[in-house]
Amino acid sequence: MTPPGITVQLLDGAQAAAHQDELEATHAEVYSHPPYQRAEHPAGFAARFRVQRRQPGFVVAEARHGGYLVGYAAGLPLRPSTSWWRHLTSPLGDEMTTEHPGRTFALTELLVRASWRQQGVGGRCTTASWRAGRRSGRR
Repeated sequence: MTPPGITVQLLDGAQAAAHQDELEATHAEVYSHPPYQRAEHPAGFAARFRVQRRQPGFVVAEARHGGYLVGYAAGLPLRPSTSWWRHLTSPLGDEMTTEHPGRTFALTELLVRASWRQQGVGGRCTTASWRAGRRSGRR
């Protein structure tokens, strides 16, 4: 169950652009600690995020406690020209990898600050982003 006082708000790409600095800072914080400890340079995330947020159907579901960002999920519909499926360890057939409009909504980010984990925040963000993707005609 999500703690009281948590609100989840959906942002489209333009709205997410206005929050990009805060989203980047939260991403850097979460991924610099266990269990991740990834050393992705912040510029890598920033560049990827700038491209993704310009795609049709992109959405961020932000979870906040008061005005404090505690986590978010981001995703977008896959385009027919996607490279999403190319580097799998076992190749899949065309019936699994050929995209068409409305086929796949990809969750590209899901992160929650350490002190807010295991409380349903990530689940609420995921559900909100998937529902937004479904409303835009994606699964």
